[in-house]
Amino acid sequence: MLLWCLVLLGCKDADEEVTCDTCAEAGEICVQHVDAMPPWVRCAPVPTECGEALDCADNTCLLDAYALCEPGYEGSTCSTEVRPELTCYAESP
Repeated sequence: MLLWCLVLLGCKDADEEVTCDTCAEAGEICVQHVDAMPPWVRCAPVPTECGEALDCADNTCLLDAYALCEPGYEGSTCSTEVRPELTCYAESP
């Protein structure tokens, strides 16, 4: 019975739209790919170099956080004002 519930919950989560609020509720970083068509968001765990939370002022943490951007994208902005989030833009040709 427990396995069946987990399967159903997994299917439900896959259908839900991922937003930065969804990521914050899960204690994860919102990684936004704004130049993608259409733009999209994914949640990512906080890199181990950051400790328990994203720290935009820590260069080591920031380097690992920007690595969360998908290949072909580069990290551009980091924010923790409202919720932890990164913005990734398409790399320049």
